Amino acid sequence: ERQFSGSVSGTSTSFGGGTGSVDITGPIEGTNLAYRLIGEYQNEDYWRNFGKNKSSFIAPSLTWFGERATVTASYSHRDYSAPFDRGTIFDLNTGHAVNVD
Repeated sequence: ERQFSGSVSGTSTSFGGGTGSVDITGPIEGTNLAYRLIGEYQNEDYWRNFGKNKSSFIAPSLTWFGERATVTASYSHRDYSAPFDRGTIFDLNTGHAVNVD
């Protein structure tokens, strides 16, 4: 955008941890360029009481405004990790979960 604006947000969860995000945009003074930067981070305990969900995201962009055209160059990158979870094994004879520790 050709006018500065932005937002910042954060959350927390009952599972522990939370998220944060930022989104800012504005002009580069004295040029026909504008920038935008979006970022997000998540670090939360996994809902099954083991491991963590973690992710980060960044997406910068640059826009040139010409008289008859607009050109935008952008990039995005996400990095994440989550526990490998295939579910719970139940013993049909006992009706209880199998201890796999």
